Formats: sequence, C-alpha cells, structure tokens
Amino acid sequence: MGPRSLLFSAGETQIFDKLKRLERMDPSLGGGIEVLEFGLSADPRDNKASLIRSGFEEVHCVDDGFCIYFVDALIDQDWVVMGVSRQRFLRLRVAVSGCADFSDADHQISSEPECCVFLIEPAGERLTASYKGETEHKYCQLCVSENYLKNALQLKADELPDMLLKHWSGNRSVLGNFDIDRRTYSTALRFFNIKSEGQWRRLEIRAIALELLRQLFNDWMRPQGNTEALIKLRPEERSKLFKLRDEIDKAPAQQKTMEELSRQTGLNRNKLHYGFKKLFGRSIHEHCTRRRLQLALRLLKGTSTPVSEIAYQVGYSEPTNFTSAFKKYFNVLPSQIRKRQTHR
Repeated sequence: MGPRSLLFSAGETQIFDKLKRLERMDPSLGGGIEVLEFGLSADPRDNKASLIRSGFEEVHCVDDGFCIYFVDALIDQDWVVMGVSRQRFLRLRVAVSGCADFSDADHQISSEPECCVFLIEPAGERLTASYKGETEHKYCQLCVSENYLKNALQLKADELPDMLLKHWSGNRSVLGNFDIDRRTYSTALRFFNIKSEGQWRRLEIRAIALELLRQLFNDWMRPQGNTEALIKLRPEERSKLFKLRDEIDKAPAQQKTMEELSRQTGLNRNKLHYGFKKLFGRSIHEHCTRRRLQLALRLLKGTSTPVSEIAYQVGYSEPTNFTSAFKKYFNVLPSQIRKRQTHR
C-alpha cells in the first residue's frame, strides 16, 4: 500500500518526494502528479524556500480510495500541484479560514464555517490544488473514490447524493457547495484537537473521518438543504480550457479581453473564469502574468536586450508597470537581475 500518512512541517524545504508519495494515497492523484510549481521556480526540486512558515499539514490514508487532509498553517509562498485521477472521485472541504472563496458579479461561494465546498470529478480528470502565499489556511478535506463508496462501504444509490451520481454518470466535473449544520462543523474541528498518539491516534483519525463523511452526506441530501453548483464542465469544455492554457503558454505577451476569449472558445465568462481557475489553480489573468514574467526573467538572463524593450516584448506598454509587477513577483528589480548577469 505504501505510506499511510504524511506530515508537512514549518520550515521544511525538501518536500518534492513527499508530494510524489501522495500519488499512492490520494485518489485524485492516482494517475500521477503532472505539475509542481513553488513560487516562480521552474523546478521545485531546486527550490530551497519553505512552503509552510508556521503550523502544519497532515495527510492520512484512511483506506484505499479514501484520504483526509487537515491543515492549520501559514503558507510561505504560492504553490500549485496538478495531478491526474485514475477513477471518479469526490472532494469535500470544510474550511475555517484562508481558502475556497469564489465570487463574481452573479455567483458567490465562500468557505464559511457552516458550508462545505464539493468537487465532483470524472476518471482521468486533472485536479489542481493551489495555495496562496502569505495566507493562513485552516481546513479539513476528504477525498473519496467512487470505488471506495460503492465497494468498500457498499453504499447504495439512495445513500449517495443525487448530484454525485448524476455528474459522475454524465462525465462532468462540478464545483459547488452546500450548507452543513453545527454538529457537522464541530466534527470537522475535532481533527485539530486530537491528543492520542501512535496507533490510537490513527484509529481516532479514521473514526472521525468516517463520521464526518456520513454527516456531510446527510447534510448534502437534506430535503431543505441549500446546494449550489457554481461551475459545471463537460469534457469538450475542459479540452477548450486546456487548449487556451497552451496558447497562453506559447504566446504570453498576447493580451485578450474576456469577451474576446469568450468568442474564441465559445465559453461564457463564468466558465472561463472559474473553469480555468479550477483546472489550473489560478485565474486567466494570474496565469498570463506569471508566464509573462517568467519569459521576462529568461530574457533578462539570456539576452542583452534593454529592460524597456523586454517590457514591451512581454506585453507591458509601460516599463514602470513591468518593473512594479516584476518586483512584486521576484522581490528584485529587473535592473538588478541584469547587473548580476553583467558582473558574472
């Protein structure tokens, strides 16, 4: 089976191998991790900065096809993990602070204390988990596979939320939320107050995880429950978003409005914004900015092109705006990067 638990600690820098071990624990990562990005590092194995400034993140394999995360940490820098599932899965997240807030002019989903955010995914789907640097995160998260629910727990159709079965059978990925009651929320908080050790601790985590799963399903299936599906993506819509991502990566300096992208892809603004963020862990604007600045860094290091010209080449009409954005991301001025190269 491999590892049954992982602990990410404050100040820890060498976590690449631990993240790879998650593939054997989390059903959403069973097909392997495709992308790891820490800060703006191209290769996380070369990144010596810590990911957690204070606090911790624990991941426990409750059973094959069922794992639990509980996190109470101040994240040191932005980081993104994208993995591929091998089977249909469901993620349920109950947050205290720092994550899963979604809103636009027409929709809003917030990880409030009495709310659970859900993510339903088909087999072979790519899932992105992203963490914002300089942010406190406190939440617990369950990830369960369809096989675990139906075979290990032997749950029948009427014991599972209708939305879950509907979207799995339709091969759609869905992001949304539903209300939970105070008792369910209190159960989620029990993960942060476990005092037992050794095997008793593992048994307590398993018991809480199973009880929380039962309570969350009960809340989700409540007749008067308030459930909202914020974003639904069909396979062809996911393909369009991956194509858009690839086009941005090839030509990050080209800037298009959301209206232009909507006409280009045939997707509405809601699916463009939330669909892209769900798949890749950041908004279209954030992704473009990241790729433009990474290109600028390569040009600063590998060419003698003036800084002002590089600004235009990566899509900034005003060099001062480029300098400000570059300083924000890299914590150093473009001119300082150029001076380092000339002094080598």
